[in-house]
Amino acid sequence: MKKTIVLLTVILASCTSNNDKEVLNEAYEVHKEARNWQKKVISQWQILDTLKTSNISFDSTIKSNKANYELWKHDLLEVPGYPHIHLEGDEHEHHSPMQNNLPAQQILDIQIEARRAIQLIANSNDSLLKRR
Repeated sequence: MKKTIVLLTVILASCTSNNDKEVLNEAYEVHKEARNWQKKVISQWQILDTLKTSNISFDSTIKSNKANYELWKHDLLEVPGYPHIHLEGDEHEHHSPMQNNLPAQQILDIQIEARRAIQLIANSNDSLLKRR
């Protein structure tokens, strides 16, 4: 009986580990997509920062997008156990080891939200660039 319980525990742990690894692999892919969107946003800032305008709405949107970007960057979570991605022009702090204790599904959910948030910033910047 004890051998059966131990065997079931090992099998369940193995299945959970494999499933967690798959979820973390997906989280890392989403993270890479978010970082690619970040590259786009960084290049958009280079263009937007050169524009001189007296349009209050335009300037306000840029300011708001930059504030949202700084919050996004501050909250960006790396996927534990995967290579850290550094981008030129991307100054940021590294988070505490606490992120290593999050469940795999929560890490994936955070990555999906991070990708969505940076896409919104990029799309808003695109709208501004089209108006110019």
